[in-house]
Amino acid sequence: MKAIVDTNTNAVVGYTDIDEVKGYLLVEVDYVPSGMCYYEDGKIIAKTPEVVLTKEFLHQKRKEKLNSLLQPTDYVILKLTEELTIDKDITANKAKYKSVLDNRQAIRQWNETIKQVIDSASTQEDMQNILNQIESYQGS
Repeated sequence: MKAIVDTNTNAVVGYTDIDEVKGYLLVEVDYVPSGMCYYEDGKIIAKTPEVVLTKEFLHQKRKEKLNSLLQPTDYVILKLTEELTIDKDITANKAKYKSVLDNRQAIRQWNETIKQVIDSASTQEDMQNILNQIESYQGS
């Protein structure tokens, strides 16, 4: 089996058993790879689609991470808000949940910082590093 290579683009445009296709390079292959392929350094290489990160995608991931980190402690905010609406003193519960409230504040601060970092990103490498930061962040 031979891959039919467009010599202008090095893209594999098909496969054949015949020995010559006018205007194309034929390259012997052991198997027919699936998907798009190209010719490089004497070999047929399967082309994997390049992932292009966007700021919009990173902001969506940031929001998802923010929600996943805050959601488990939303009950504390609901409790304190509920107490405020019935004019109950929340001083004792604020002290009781201080570590939860401090952690939520740290998460929100991280969120504001990463927003600015995303907005200032200019390369795919920057965006990949930011995505890694978002995915690995676990809160304070």
